Amino acid sequence: MYREIIAFVVAALAVPILVAIDSYPGTSKDSGYALFLSVVTVVAFIAVPILGVPAYRFLKAKRWTAFWIAPLTGFIVATVVWYVVMFLFGLTIVPNKSYVWSRLINVDSLRAALWPVGPIGAAVGVILWLIARPDRTSD
Repeated sequence: MYREIIAFVVAALAVPILVAIDSYPGTSKDSGYALFLSVVTVVAFIAVPILGVPAYRFLKAKRWTAFWIAPLTGFIVATVVWYVVMFLFGLTIVPNKSYVWSRLINVDSLRAALWPVGPIGAAVGVILWLIARPDRTSD
């Protein structure tokens, strides 16, 4: 039980760290960057209990605890979170709502979700699996 709690806290903390590592080479380090990482951290700590925990519980209940499932699930969860956040952010910022809806199926949106968001989610899934080790629990 404690391993799972620690795994989810570390997984949520790993998201902003991995985003910072990914965006490090060409990013200016101003207050906008700090705000961006703060938003990423808040989104990670909201998304982990809302999507990550139920996905983990579902996979564990089905006994789908093989290692390869962790990065695949992390990839999917991160992509879903990215789409939801971008959609909600677009609805609040952009006055033309049809433009926001059209961006959901745009190739550029898909490309941004698949790289680097998907691999970051896969890495978080691996981190979570390595800490929680759902394949070794007996409950």
